[in-house]
Amino acid sequence: DTVGVCALGADGHLAVGTSTSGLAFKIPGRVGDSPLVGSGLYVENAVGAACCLGVGEQMIQVGMAGRVVAAMARGLSPSDATFAAMA
Repeated sequence: DTVGVCALGADGHLAVGTSTSGLAFKIPGRVGDSPLVGSGLYVENAVGAACCLGVGEQMIQVGMAGRVVAAMARGLSPSDATFAAMA
């Protein structure tokens, strides 16, 4: 299954990484959300970072991680930004 992590380095820089379930559940021809910046993961050092778990096609359709970080840029907390992006 998908694993994601957001990290803050000692130097103050943010990083985000994600992996996916791999070949076992891959639909032929599918590119997952993990390698698509803004879908499965997104980071803006001055704002925050987000990574997504769940059905990758849904994350791709709306650019979920990018939406969460954009909502944080508008001043929402990470939790509120997540709920706003899901709405």
